[in-house]
Amino acid sequence: MKSCLTVVTDLIFATRIRGAVLDAGWEFRQIRDQAALEQAAPGAVPDLVLVDMNAEGIESVSAIRYTKAHWPGARVVAFYAHVQTSLRDAALEAGADDVLARSQFVGALADLLS
Repeated sequence: MKSCLTVVTDLIFATRIRGAVLDAGWEFRQIRDQAALEQAAPGAVPDLVLVDMNAEGIESVSAIRYTKAHWPGARVVAFYAHVQTSLRDAALEAGADDVLARSQFVGALADLLS
C-alpha cells in the first residue's frame, strides 16, 4: 500500500487531503510539528510527502530539507498561498519535487494520488 505523509496544520484542509488520500487507497499520516516529523523519519518511507508552506508551528523549508535528507526516494510536493511566490522559490531551493499554488494543489490532488 502506498503511503502519504502530510505536513499540514490546518485541520479543515488536512481533513480534505485525508479524505482524498484514503479514497485513493493510500495510507495517511499527518505531521503537525517539527518534532513529530523528526520522530517519523526512522519509520516507513512514504511515497508522497505533502508540505503546506503556510503550516503554523512548522518551518516548512526545514521540513522539506529534512524529508529529502531522510527519505530521498519520497516525492515531495509543497503548496503555498498563490501570492507568496517567495515561498515557492524557497520550497524549490529546499528540494521539493513540485511546488503548486494552493488552488492548483487542490485541483491536482487526485492526479498526485493516481
